[in-house]
Amino acid sequence: MNDNKDRTKSIHTVCVLVVICIFAISALALLNVGIRVYKNITVGNLETFELRTSLSFVATRIRQADEAGNIHIDTKDGNNILVLEEEINGEWYETDLYHYDGVLYEFYHGKGEDYEIPSGMEVMKIDSFSFYMDDNGRIRLTAINADGNMEELFMNVRSGGQK
Repeated sequence: MNDNKDRTKSIHTVCVLVVICIFAISALALLNVGIRVYKNITVGNLETFELRTSLSFVATRIRQADEAGNIHIDTKDGNNILVLEEEINGEWYETDLYHYDGVLYEFYHGKGEDYEIPSGMEVMKIDSFSFYMDDNGRIRLTAINADGNMEELFMNVRSGGQK
């Protein structure tokens, strides 16, 4: 009889250990799934960060300069340049935004001053960035990262079309 009780205790102990092991394995599997989901979300956010940030930066600069006749697109050395003009104390200045060799640049200078590309400040690294303005003053900004992901932003401006 004692032998039967010991055997029953052993079976109960084994059953409890099996249940604990199943719980532990399930918890680890669930943790693994959670880690993979978190990693995919983080990687996705990092991949689109440069796209959204570059578009947001240029859109903010456009909004700051958006007065009649102050925004146009020009070319220099084969590069499209978004030109934002402003008048300060009777003097005219330009902020040129352009993409060159995988980098978005911003260059602030007096209107009409000549410069070499790439002058100015590096804003951020981005694989491709382009500007297009139609005759109605609608600007299309297109950013493409190294993975080939593309984001576009369309803006209506008061500043008119191309010069």
